[in-house]
Amino acid sequence: MTVPPLDAEIASGLRLRTLTPDDASLLVEATATEPGRAVWGPYPVGPYTPAEAREALQAWTGDQTSFALLDDTRLLAAFGLMREADDIAELAYWVPPPHRRHGYATRGLRFLAEWSLSAGGLRRVWLEIEPANTASRSVADGAGFRYERRIRDHCRNPETGAPHDCLIYAKP
Repeated sequence: MTVPPLDAEIASGLRLRTLTPDDASLLVEATATEPGRAVWGPYPVGPYTPAEAREALQAWTGDQTSFALLDDTRLLAAFGLMREADDIAELAYWVPPPHRRHGYATRGLRFLAEWSLSAGGLRRVWLEIEPANTASRSVADGAGFRYERRIRDHCRNPETGAPHDCLIYAKP
C-alpha cells in the first residue's frame, strides 16, 4: 500500500511534506555539514552529491517515503516511514547538524506519527533506537512514544553490517 502524500503546516512557519526526487537540492544543502551518516539507508557518510540525493529520494517511494520539515526553503529535519505491513510501519528521523537541539525532530515526529495513525491508515508506528543515543530517546519520549523493549542484535551497523541491540519505542 502506497503512503499518501502529505503537505501540512504543523506550526507557524513550519511545514511537513513528502519529499520527491525534485527535492535533491534540499538534501544536498542539509547534509553539507554532516560528518556522519545522513538520513538513512545505504547512502554516504557526510554530504550528499546531487546525484546521490536524487538516487536516495527515488529509492524512497511506495512503501518507503521520506518527509521534510521545512522553514521556508530550508530542510530542518527529515523523516522516513517504512511500511512493514498494511497497517504498521517504522519511522525514522534525522536532523542536520545546525538544526539539532531545537525541537524540530520532536515536533515533526509527533505530527507524522499522529498523521500516520489517522490519515496514513496505520494502527501502529514504532522507532528503533540505539541504546546509547540519549538524544534520540529524548525525541521519542517528547513525541509521545513509549519504550517497549530492548531487542538483542536486531539492528545492523550501516558501515560494517555487525548486529547490535536496539530499543523499540512505539505508538499504538
